[in-house]
Amino acid sequence: MTINEIKIIDLRASGIDWTKSNRDAGKFHFTDKKGISYRGDKSVRPAHLFRWVRNDERTINDWMHKYEGSELVTTADDYYPEGANVSPDGHYTFSDCIWMKIPVMSYKNQREKEIRKSEQAPDLIMKGLRDEMRQYGADLTDAELAAARDGINAELSAKIGSSPAR
Repeated sequence: MTINEIKIIDLRASGIDWTKSNRDAGKFHFTDKKGISYRGDKSVRPAHLFRWVRNDERTINDWMHKYEGSELVTTADDYYPEGANVSPDGHYTFSDCIWMKIPVMSYKNQREKEIRKSEQAPDLIMKGLRDEMRQYGADLTDAELAAARDGINAELSAKIGSSPAR
């Protein structure tokens, strides 16, 4: 089994025979399994995204700082990764990874920040180029810089397109 083959089971929506199950050990006897879904029925749509991260303190802290409200999934939570192991401290592990939950809204907000930052990058590069050119006495307008950039891009595209196939 690989990490991509692990199915996430929603314990609230699934039928479980609790007389044969041990939640603390991560062992369940299901009468009816319901996996999570971010698309259809809202009753099985979790408020978190789940992620397997490397099980070392630095990586876990990076993820928790990047996404506010993130935490490690424990056996007390309502979700179960089928085929994963339970660590002595009650966290789900698989190989050298540990299972983490990230609030959907925290993930969405962070991704929006990252997208805005990447969209500003070309403007920052042009500003740096403009400042450097002014330093050397060449005061070009934005239109002239854009035309030069487009000409360079066209030349590069032509060279790449005409290169012999490997």
